Parts: sequence; structure tokens; C-alpha cells
Amino acid sequence: MVQRLHAHPYLSLFNGADPSLSTPSRDNSTVALQSLYLLNNQFVHQQTTDFARHLLTRTDDLAARVKLGYMRVYGRDAELLEVTKCLTFVDQYLRSLEAEGMPADRRALEAWSGWARALFVSNEFFYVD
Repeated sequence: MVQRLHAHPYLSLFNGADPSLSTPSRDNSTVALQSLYLLNNQFVHQQTTDFARHLLTRTDDLAARVKLGYMRVYGRDAELLEVTKCLTFVDQYLRSLEAEGMPADRRALEAWSGWARALFVSNEFFYVD
């Protein structure tokens, strides 16, 4: 159900059509608020944590973990440069969590969850070429 007098905040953020008008097609839009919403969304956090937990249990090889993540999220092999960038991201994330004083037993899951969030909110995840 859509209330015509009160626009839904989620739909308006993602350029939802005006429910009081006939709209045959929707305009494309990508704005920073959309990514910020998804990066901070509780559902996205839960899904990426579950995804990271799955990856952590599958392999201890970091490069293989990145490749598996790319295959699961994008349906393609990760390129060498992408693997390198991802591993750098995770390493820097782990260091920042250590500097913040996060317990060692929680750091890996948090770092890989952060990496998974970056994959889940990317344009490649949302748009099919």
C-alpha cells in the first residue's frame, strides 16, 4: 500500500515514482545518499556479516577468500589488481580495528564484513551490463 499524501522516505531516496501520477518509466539516479543509506542499513549489515562469516569458514587463504567473494557477489573472477586492492583494504581495516582496541577475536569478521559491504553497495552489484 502506498499513501499518496505521504511519500515513503526509502522510495523517495531511490527516486521512487510519484504515487499520484501515472509513471510509465522511472528516471535513473545515483546519489551519495543512496550509498550512505545502504552502508548504514541494518539489513545490509546483517547480510554482509553473514556473508563474511561464510567466507571465513570456507578458506584461510586470503586471496582465495576475495576470489570466492567476487564470484558469489558479482558472478565473475576477480582480477589480480582487484584482489590486491581488496587485501589492502582488509589489512588497513584490521589495523584500524586494532588501534581502536577491538578484541582480536572479532577483528577478522568485522573487517571482512566491511569489505563485503563495499561489494554489496557497489554499482556493479546493482547494475547489469
